[in-house]
Order: sequence, then C-alpha cells, then structure tokens
Amino acid sequence: MPDGLLVRADPDRLHQLVANLLDNASRHSPAGGVVSVAVSTDRVEAVDGAGWYRLEVADSGPGIAPADRERVFEPFGTLSTASGTGGTGLGLAIARWVTELHGGSISFVEPEHGVSGARVRVDLPLRPPDRPADRQEVSMTQPPPTDVATTPDPQLVPAPAPPAGTPVPPRPLLDDMFGSFWPEHAVPARLPILGAAVAVGLFAALVLPFRDLGAGTVLVLLAAGAVVLAGARDRRDPFTLGCALLCALLALTAAVRAADWIVLLSLLAGAVVCACGLTRGRTLPGFVLSCVSWPLAGLRGLPWLGRTAARVTGLGHGAALLRTLVLSIAGLLVFGLLLASADALLAEWVDALLPNLTIDTVVLRAFVTVAVGGTVLAAAYLALNPPHVDRVAPAARPVKRRYEWLAPVLVVDAVFAAFLLAQAAAFFGGHDYVQRSTGLTYAEYVHQGFGQLTVATALTLLVIGVAARKAPRATASDRLWLRAALGVLCVEVLVVVWSALYRMHLYQQAYGFTRLRLLVDVFEGWLGVLILLMAVAGVGLRGSWLPRAALLTGVAALLGLSALNPDAWIAEHNLDRYADTGKVDWAYLRLLSDDAVPTLADHGGACALVDRQPSDDDWLEWNLGRARAADHVPLRQAVEGCVSQD
Repeated sequence: MPDGLLVRADPDRLHQLVANLLDNASRHSPAGGVVSVAVSTDRVEAVDGAGWYRLEVADSGPGIAPADRERVFEPFGTLSTASGTGGTGLGLAIARWVTELHGGSISFVEPEHGVSGARVRVDLPLRPPDRPADRQEVSMTQPPPTDVATTPDPQLVPAPAPPAGTPVPPRPLLDDMFGSFWPEHAVPARLPILGAAVAVGLFAALVLPFRDLGAGTVLVLLAAGAVVLAGARDRRDPFTLGCALLCALLALTAAVRAADWIVLLSLLAGAVVCACGLTRGRTLPGFVLSCVSWPLAGLRGLPWLGRTAARVTGLGHGAALLRTLVLSIAGLLVFGLLLASADALLAEWVDALLPNLTIDTVVLRAFVTVAVGGTVLAAAYLALNPPHVDRVAPAARPVKRRYEWLAPVLVVDAVFAAFLLAQAAAFFGGHDYVQRSTGLTYAEYVHQGFGQLTVATALTLLVIGVAARKAPRATASDRLWLRAALGVLCVEVLVVVWSALYRMHLYQQAYGFTRLRLLVDVFEGWLGVLILLMAVAGVGLRGSWLPRAALLTGVAALLGLSALNPDAWIAEHNLDRYADTGKVDWAYLRLLSDDAVPTLADHGGACALVDRQPSDDDWLEWNLGRARAADHVPLRQAVEGCVSQD
C-alpha cells in the first residue's frame, strides 16, 4: 500500500465500503483461507487534475462465474458461485452505491493467473466531485475503525420498490447498450474541450480543402492531438505518452514526404496508435476494440456532450452572450478590413488565410468542420472515459493432456525442418542439382514462393500464440517441453524469414523494384522481429508485454520506411539495375512522387521527368519532398528526346 495515501471522501461511507467487501470475501472463503487487500495509485492524473487510486479485495473461495459478476451487485440478489453455494443481502449493492457516490466504479475481475477465488476491484478518485455530504481527508494506510458494522446503515439501504402502477424511470438506453464494457459514471462536463474541438474543426475547414497534404495538415493533426491529450484521463501514463509521441512523428510525414501512399499509411497507423494509447490496451482483442471504440464514442459520449453543451448557458444570459459575439465579429470585420486595405503585406496574409467563399465551398467547409470537429470530440471522450477493452479478452484455458498441444506443434516443426532441408540441398547441390530435380533454373527456383513464405511466417505467429495459451505449465517438465518445441519453431521460422527476404531480393534484381515489393520486404522483416520477441518471451514464459511491443515495433518499421524515402530508394535501385542490365520501366518511374525527382535527376533518370511541372504550393501546403523537387523540374534540356526511349 502506498505510504501516506490520503483521499478526500466520506469517512463513514468509505469505511462501510471496505468493511462490506471484507465481510463478503471472508464469508465466501473456506476455513483457513486468505483474504488479501491491496491499494495502489497506478491510475494517476485524472481529467480534472486529481489522481485515482485502486482498491482490490481478493478471497480464496470458489470464485464467481463471469455471467454472474454484474448481477451480484443487485439488491437482495442471489450469488451463484462455482461451488453452488450462494448468499443474499445488501453488502455488494451498498458497496456499489458508495463507490458511485464518490464518482468511482466497482466490478469483479479475473483473479491472478493460477489463483482461485474472486477479486473485486474499486477505482476511486482521490478528490471526488463535490456533493452536499461532508467529506474529510481519510488515511488509507490505517485500518477502518472496529466499530464500523457490516449491517447496512438505514440511510444506505436502497429505496423499497414503488407501489404497483407507479411509473419507474427507465435505465438509460446507452447504459444498457454498453453495460460494464463502457460505464458512464457522470463524466464531468468539459466546456473547454468542446470549444477546442469546434475550433480545430473550423481550422481544418480553412486549411484542408483545395490544398495538398503538407504543413497545414500537420498543424491540424497536432492541434487535434493536443486537444485529445489535454483531456486524457491517463495522459501521464508512459504508454499513452509514448503513443502520443509516435502519433506526432507519424503526422510529420505529411510535411516531409510527397508520396501519398506512405503518408496515408502513416496517418492510418497514427489513428490506430492514438486509439490504443487512449484506452491503454494490452491485448490484441483490446487493440481491435480500441479502434472500434473511437467511432462508437460519438454515440457513447452523447450524455456527456449534452451536459457539456448545457453549461454554455451558464456563461451568461443568452442575450448578453449573443450581443458579445456580434460585437466581436463586427470589430474583427471593420478593423480587419481597414487595416488590411492599408497594408499590402497584411492583405497578402489575409488572402492566404481567408477562404474563397461560394455556395459550393461553404458546403464543403461546413462538412469538414463537422467531420474533423466530431472526430476530435469523439477521441476526446475516449480519452476522458476509456472503455474496459481488455476485459473481454478470453482467459487462457490450458489443455489437460500435453499431447493435445504438443503433437500439432511438432508436426509444424517437422514441416519447417523439411523445408529447410530442401533449402540446404539446393544450396549445396548447386544449379545443376536444382535443374535436374525440378526442371527449373536456379533463378526460377528462388524467384517463386516468397508470398507463400510470408503467409507461412504470419501463420506461425498464430500457432505459437495458441500453443502458448493452451500448453499447461504446472510442472517443470511442462515448461521444458513448451520452451523446447516453440523454441525450435522460432529458430526454423527465422531461417524462413531470411529465405523469403533473399528470394524477394533476387526477384527485384530480375524484375525491378516497386512499392509493393518494398512493403513486402518491410512486412516480412517486421514478422521476423515478432518471432524474435516471442522467443525472448518464451525464455521466461511471460508474454503480456508482447502485444504492445508488436504495435510499437510495427509503427517503428513504418517510420523507418518513411525515413528511408521509399520512392527515392526505388528510383535509385531501378537506375542502378538499368546501369547493370540496360532494363528499366520508364513508365513506372514516371508514376513515382516528387520524393524521387532529385534522385532521378542526379542519377541519369531525367527521362522519367518528362512533362513534370514544379508545384506552386502556398505555405500551408509546404512539403519537403515537393520543395526539393521544384529545384530539379522542369529539366527541358535534359529530357529532350526521352519520349522516344519508352
């Protein structure tokens, strides 16, 4: 327990919460069983600047079935445990009531791996929102007073059921729809976030339409990210901060690279990383749910949006607010037009910033405002109230008999071993042996199959993941077999990765370098990195860190590809091949983006620059790739006579 942890709470209610949880845990534990209590502050820095703390109580009883974990909090409900015993009362219902009274959440979660029993988790803010009830600073390092009874206080007992015929307010539809996956415990209204999201939408409407991707795009993305991160509940979490940094680097590709394909891949990866960072996902299903939760936040956040919008009227009377707005706009227009007409430089700045407004452009800019502002607002709500994306991840259920997982893995080991044996025979037998055995030349032999090898590598990751979940680890023999079988498979697959990369290299030397082939190289290399990470995790048989490592290394690979300047790399290698073999696809080289123009101009590829014109970007469209290309085109003297060379 953290030393000196002080929380602002109602002491009696908080003591009642702890006492009820301890009473419930002791009643469901066997004689001599252990009830553990833990308090931590791993969820720090909430949206309002205050921290959060977590209380967990675990027993050694039969546990609670997943289907009953929500129902046990109902007043006078019956708890069906794994042993068939049950209990009735108000203890857990009161515990939930006290938790929600303090703005927190309570739920039963999976026990630690290899441990039986039930584990209840309570997340509470250090400084809950103000309520009429008095609050005091309570020390969580001291036990609750002994005079706190587990019998419910009459004031805490839920109200009796209303008489027949009395209308009962229905439970909010969205609460029923999202359930415990995404509870909404009265997330506080955040008017600054709403205003900032609208401002980002308006800024995007001014900058994005009728402009190429460039500096303006980066400014919009960075502004949107700042709004989202400012309101994130876990914005000081290292994983969240790391994801924010990666998102910023991915956004910069819009101002660095002119190749739309690499920029779009980077922006898509940035959206995935943003969603995972806000929800702090830890598993592959959690990552998928994080990405799905972003668009769903537009629906789940409607109650919060209503509360936030309602606070606008609290800023002042409606007439005064409208009058202030009109006077401010009038001052901007009158003095802005006068001063712009008096200074030519200021007029140029105004012309560059203000859009050309027509009926068509107004509709487009309004759509951009709503789309971008709504996307930022949905992400902001996801940051304020992230769902429990990892709760739906299925728990590992090892098989009872070793051969159930070991036999399939050994079969895969044997298949890969046969492949490696064939590779060794082809390498040591030489070209003549390959041609006699297959009827193919050595070049034809190595050119085929790289696609199949890439798929086989990806499927091997699935095999290793399933085997690791299904293999029992109770004995030293079980762990040894697991390490040996999967370790051999990892080594074999690493050799397959090398073979696939070598085949792709030879294929590119024979048929040329393209974007797709380069992407296959990078993807296959990333799969090899994942195999290495799995091998490392297999040493200690702990792989909870693997999903996040896979996500971060994948983003790092994409950033490395962007830093490589892929279009320029493709142009350079194709021109080197042209110098060696006299073969080149000029039509394909002309399709490359402006990133490749300096390389083409400086390495004898000017024929690929026919009819290419320099860009006339304004400062909001500035892009490093297009700016460098403008220094090389048009090359009229260099490209004369190149058309006939196609």
